[in-house]
Parts: sequence; C-alpha cells; structure tokens
Amino acid sequence: MIDGSIIVETVTRNTCSTDRLKDISLSGVLSWKMHCVSATSRYPGNQDPQEQSEIVNKHMEQKIDEVIMKGIFDLSSFEGLKDFYVHLCGYLSLVDIEIGKSSIKITVKCRTLEILERLWDDYCSGRLNAEAEKCFITENVKEKLGMETIKLATTILVEDYLICKFSLMETAGVFHYF
Repeated sequence: MIDGSIIVETVTRNTCSTDRLKDISLSGVLSWKMHCVSATSRYPGNQDPQEQSEIVNKHMEQKIDEVIMKGIFDLSSFEGLKDFYVHLCGYLSLVDIEIGKSSIKITVKCRTLEILERLWDDYCSGRLNAEAEKCFITENVKEKLGMETIKLATTILVEDYLICKFSLMETAGVFHYF
C-alpha cells in the first residue's frame, strides 16, 4: 500500500506551495486553465500564428472581464458561457464555479470523489476541451475575430488533481495519514 502522505509531500516539494496545497486540500477545490493554442486568420496577409492566438486570448479575456466587473457569473455576457456553465454544473455536478482572467482560469469545488473522477475523466478523454471549444468558439466569434479556425487547450495539472483526490479520500475516510 502506498503512503499517500509521501506522495503529497513529493508533489508539494516539487510543484506546489504550502498555501496552494492548503487551498486545494482543505476545500476540495480544483482549477484549470484554458487558452488559445492556435488560430488561423480568414485573411491571407494575417498568418502569424502567435499573433492570431493572442487576438483570441485577448478577446476571451475581455469577455471574462465583463463577467468579473459585474461581480456575478452573468451567463448572458459571453456567448457560450451559459452552455459551458450548464455542462460544469449539470453534467459534472460541480459547485462554486469561479472564473479568472489569466487566459481563462476556472476554479470549481468537487463535493465528492465521484464528482472529481467524472471531471478528471471528462478532462482526460478530451470532452472538457471539446465542450469548451463548442461553447466559446462559435461561428460568431470566428467571424468577429476574422478567424477560420481556433483551437483551445484545457490544462488541469496532475498535481492539483492528486491533491484534491487525496483530500476528498481523507474526508470520506478512505485514506488516512500515518
């Protein structure tokens, strides 16, 4: 049997600050980031991939700013945001959903180990990223930005997942530190 405290300490020492570990492990909170990894302009003269990705990332940040400035998760302020929110709350049963601006940072609370595992499966299978692209990258967004294609990347750090998993296991009485 693996001593989970050693794994957590190893993860913490290598990649996590003590404060970050406390935030994740005490509350069952998990965060991930989404950003544009590639975009292709509809106009032949504008084909610098880095520049095109930055245009998309700035657009997403502006829309997130609109939501944050209102102080609530206003589902009408960003096309597709409502659908993504429904996916997170309905399909994945996540609660306390918050969004932040560094690209798009999404923080959620996983109330149970089963909910965390469903989120992790959704992430690993690519469904979470596909749902984000479907919700955020509509034809209207592509048209407004003059893009032919836009690809997003969704990233959940394994270390964050493991810390959240261990905290939920401990809360459920499945996992004990020795």
